Amino acid sequence: MRAFFFLCIGAFSLLLVGCEQKTKWELVTTNDGVAYRINKKNGDVFRVTGLEIVKLKEIDKRETDAIKKSYVRDWPVKTIKNIGVVSLHLKTTWRDGELKYLLNVSPITSQVQKAIETKDSEARFNLDFSDKDGFELLTLTIKLQEMTRIIDDTGKPQSLIATGSKRCSVKTYEEIALFGIGWAGFPEESP
Repeated sequence: MRAFFFLCIGAFSLLLVGCEQKTKWELVTTNDGVAYRINKKNGDVFRVTGLEIVKLKEIDKRETDAIKKSYVRDWPVKTIKNIGVVSLHLKTTWRDGELKYLLNVSPITSQVQKAIETKDSEARFNLDFSDKDGFELLTLTIKLQEMTRIIDDTGKPQSLIATGSKRCSVKTYEEIALFGIGWAGFPEESP
């Protein structure tokens, strides 16, 4: 049966070669015996297996465009008054199947400082991303203990910074329209 297949492919190839050079099809056989029929006018490629001809799937244009497109978003600054007046600045991008983030928290208020100094502190920020209708798409939890302190020239802590990533499809990232922030585990303000 296999010899018959290759005999048919060979005959078909000779037929194509003998035809006028303006033919729109080209038959290509790989070293491992797989035959492909290529439409020279529009680039469609078909795999020939026995008597079956199957069109190969095109590369998803969305994925190739994703590589070329910039996905950097500089989100509006959020302010939290319940843990001192703390401003959070978030920047995100999408790359290699991940949402990548950079979060800057400043200034370091007394409540934030207490949370940093507390051993085994569970203080954290929860970043919630939703679509335009408010449906949650994904959440990031950033523990205060995992953030890096930024120090000024005098050695005084100025801000905290966190970087990281979370698996996310480009489709989900494109659907993100809203960003909200929550917090938990911070000590109560002393009167």
